[in-house]
Amino acid sequence: MQTYFIRRLLQGILVLAVTSIIIFVAIRILPGDPILTKAGATNVWSEEMAREQRHKFGLDKPVPVQYVDWLLNAFRGDFGISYFNQFSVTELIQRKWMATVELALVSLGLAILVGVPTGILAALKNNSWIDYLVSSVVTIGISIPGFWLGIMLVILFAVELKWLPPSGYIPINENPQANLRFLILPALTLAIILAAPIMRFLRASLLEVLNQDYIRTARGKGLTERGIVMGHAFRNALIPTITILGIIIGNLIAGVVIIEWVFSWPGIGWLAVDSIFKRDYAVVQAVTLLITFGVVLVNLFVDLTYGFLDPRIRYR
Repeated sequence: MQTYFIRRLLQGILVLAVTSIIIFVAIRILPGDPILTKAGATNVWSEEMAREQRHKFGLDKPVPVQYVDWLLNAFRGDFGISYFNQFSVTELIQRKWMATVELALVSLGLAILVGVPTGILAALKNNSWIDYLVSSVVTIGISIPGFWLGIMLVILFAVELKWLPPSGYIPINENPQANLRFLILPALTLAIILAAPIMRFLRASLLEVLNQDYIRTARGKGLTERGIVMGHAFRNALIPTITILGIIIGNLIAGVVIIEWVFSWPGIGWLAVDSIFKRDYAVVQAVTLLITFGVVLVNLFVDLTYGFLDPRIRYR
């Protein structure tokens, strides 16, 4: 198990390194210049001032030299200065990450709270009207784009019914009640998108497990259906579901970017989109590396979870 952990950790480091190179090069291939974008915002810069700014941020150096400088600084926790507002990138991320974590955790919690029991119920009521209803909901949830669903929820609950605010954010430590009102729509949007695949894969996995010989043996011994499902079938059905859950969390991180922009939720995703529009290289690089690190960390956790769910994987 220790060797497996080290191998997966090294693979994760390699993924981070390759991703950093791709993002660093790709963002510089895109049309646009961060210095000219900032100059356009102020409309008072001369060509000499633009050259000074490029030299200040090292943009006049060759791209490989820029990458090495940025990587060495990143190892020390210094991701540079925002080209647009002169703030430290680390400081900008620290201001935004709590909003993203709050939205992600609430959305994932709602998705698991709804998806797991619903998936189990659909498997136990296979080919019944409950199963057909769950399957229909799953199909709709997987097919609908997140941004479209978010807009529809805003139109229904904010514009028509006027129950909730359409967008915005208030920190939870300032006003918990107002924070919850702003949180409901974006969290519900993400939860619907995430719950659908959880229901689908848990149902399919549980149906497969319930047809195994050891389940029939347990029934023959007189065990209750509840004891069979929760004591034997559910744990084995979780193994492929955990795999999908890792992918879902990766999609959650990507989905947060769009949902935050739709609902003006000032988190990491909103910061990333805003920085892309401004060609703020330093911020985009740091946010992308942070998101990649989160995905790698989740996948590592998922791989290690296999050993606890199935001792055969741990021993092997």
